[in-house]
Amino acid sequence: MTNTNPAHLITKYIDPTLYVDTADAADRISVDPRTVRKLIREGVLDAVNVGSAKRPVYRIRLMTLMALGQSGDVSTEQPTRS
Repeated sequence: MTNTNPAHLITKYIDPTLYVDTADAADRISVDPRTVRKLIREGVLDAVNVGSAKRPVYRIRLMTLMALGQSGDVSTEQPTRS
């Protein structure tokens, strides 16, 4: 039986040396993982959702993360729970 789950198809082609998860991204730019997810939701940080719309699992391209870190546009303010 073939797995036709779109998330499975996407993760199959994402090179792990080019992308990181939200926890690794947070470590690299010295913020909380919730802040990374907030930046993704606000459109500040581009990411690929390899999960589902209901339960997103993001992968962030390293080059995008490096550019964000160099620009200094990262807010270290903790997001509030909604």
